[in-house]
Amino acid sequence: RSGKKNGKNEETPALPSTYAEMHPGQLVAGFVLKAEAYGVVVRFRGDVTGLCPARSLPPHPQGKSVSFESGDSIECRVSKIDVSKQPPRLLLSGATTTT
Repeated sequence: RSGKKNGKNEETPALPSTYAEMHPGQLVAGFVLKAEAYGVVVRFRGDVTGLCPARSLPPHPQGKSVSFESGDSIECRVSKIDVSKQPPRLLLSGATTTT
């Protein structure tokens, strides 16, 4: 879905509660479960979690990675999902905090 905000088309992030509701390229919204040197673990509704690797995080204006803290609202894109694994593996990219 997309909506208009300030005259611009903006995609509305999905709020998935199962891995089956997610697909590559989809914009999704969740919360930071934890931020580590290797990346950010994102939690969605239900027991759905995914990883946004540090290399996929947007650069900070000063050249450093954007900092995330546990509990931050976050939007990111689904890069890859593998439901054949247990638990399923979800890879994310382009994470940004939301207000």
